[in-house]
Amino acid sequence: MRPTALVVVVLCTAGCIESDTRRTASTAPDSTTTSLSDATVDGEVASTDTSLDTSGRDTVTVCTGCSIGPVCVPFGTGSPTDPCLVCRAEEPDHWSPQDHDTPCDDRDDCHTDGVCVAGKCQVEVAQSCLPTCATSGTCSGHQCSYTLVDGMCFIDGVCVGAAADPANGCQVCDPQRDAFAWSPKDCDDQLACTLDSCENGTCKHDPKRNKCSIDGKCFDEGERQAGKPCAACIVATSQSAWSVPVEEACDDGDVCTSGDVCEATGSCAGHLVTIDGANNDTLATAQQLGAQGIASFPQPDQLGNLNPTSDVDWYTWRMTLFSGAQDYQPRASLAIAPGPSTRLCLLATCGDTVGQLVPPAVSCVEGTSGITDGTAAGCCATRDSGSIDLTIAPQCAAAGTATVRSIVYAQVSFAANSTVPCASYTLKWGAMPVPKDN
Repeated sequence: MRPTALVVVVLCTAGCIESDTRRTASTAPDSTTTSLSDATVDGEVASTDTSLDTSGRDTVTVCTGCSIGPVCVPFGTGSPTDPCLVCRAEEPDHWSPQDHDTPCDDRDDCHTDGVCVAGKCQVEVAQSCLPTCATSGTCSGHQCSYTLVDGMCFIDGVCVGAAADPANGCQVCDPQRDAFAWSPKDCDDQLACTLDSCENGTCKHDPKRNKCSIDGKCFDEGERQAGKPCAACIVATSQSAWSVPVEEACDDGDVCTSGDVCEATGSCAGHLVTIDGANNDTLATAQQLGAQGIASFPQPDQLGNLNPTSDVDWYTWRMTLFSGAQDYQPRASLAIAPGPSTRLCLLATCGDTVGQLVPPAVSCVEGTSGITDGTAAGCCATRDSGSIDLTIAPQCAAAGTATVRSIVYAQVSFAANSTVPCASYTLKWGAMPVPKDN
């Protein structure tokens, strides 16, 4: 074991510090001097030596510049490999960034001379060296970025247009997301009822459980297509197309059929109701609509249907024709589904006591025809389409200051030339006040 040493530090003249260790032992070492390491930076020698001299001292050379790896670099000296790094006294153990905007040259023939920014040499890329899809480019520390032509990507050193990755069709060039890397193919169909995915470059939109995705819309199991009662979402049959719920109930919209079900062809069909259920086929069996005192129009709608073609429906109500205070006229209107040619007749009696009834005198306006049925008389109108509105003005011999009441009848039927087997209708009825002469 070597004896305890006394250390003496002496400033060296060549940018280093000499440390003197005096021995207290009686035996002096060999007087030969041996150099262990030397380094040269930009022509200046900066060494870290441990030597033995003839006086028996160990001599250690300490770096007074930047000690970077095995090299001692004088302060203010630039890095031999990076033009934007320099040795500074404030940070002697590593390279420090050059001042901002210090001119630099990264020694790349494709780059213009640049300036230092945050320790990196920032340069412009020469036009002759730009990728074909770039309009300009900048590099910082050999990391380059480019301004690309609209719609282009620059991926793995290759210009790519609107195309998929040749090695993976589910990755595409999408400059809006990332112009310098492949982006996942967008397979989102914006439907909450589907599970979106990409497989071998093809988007898949698998409907979720108990859901159908048809024509870009979502439907629940059993849901019917609007306006088509026999088109439904049946998951067991198809989740992407309408299916027919065969033999399930539907509504064909025809009041003249019953037991409507879906047929295999996709049609909704029912059994034709051959007889109108209302027992009002004659004047004598007319359906009563209103009691004595009807004095306004319209009264509540009366709904009915004609079936079969020969069907005739009669309705009746009572009202006052003449009185000392106010006179009234019967009125009725008929609205029926488009297609069939229909006939509306409006009749009245003079008096409302059975056995004392007489038919009134009635003048029918142009486009209407007269009708008499026993003690009732009136007018009829026929229309091939649309509605019929009819008002009559009965004249009774006893009229004047006396009050004359009447039994009014409305007859609804198909016209003689109609071939439609069944139709539904709405009848409006009532009494219209007659204005008094001043």
